[in-house]
Amino acid sequence: MNRTMINSLFLMGTVLASAGCETPQSALDDDFGNAYRNMVASQIHNPDAARMPPRDPPMTMDGQRGTQVIEAYRTDGKKNGPPKPAISINLGK
Repeated sequence: MNRTMINSLFLMGTVLASAGCETPQSALDDDFGNAYRNMVASQIHNPDAARMPPRDPPMTMDGQRGTQVIEAYRTDGKKNGPPKPAISINLGK
């Protein structure tokens, strides 16, 4: 085979291979992601809450109980002691 015929066959093969990768746009592509966006939007009760916080935030916990909660949070990690060492598996010597 001569060089021109080999180049022609290579070019035709490349064109056919790349044409197989081209797919038409489906109806799913137009709607892709809408379910996710709708789910996120439905979970937001008040989208303006971060921009307009209430003037008088609710006070539902007294100071003494709040102090107990914070102290328990800070000291719970110390009750268990230091973390246990990682498991090591030795095979052979």
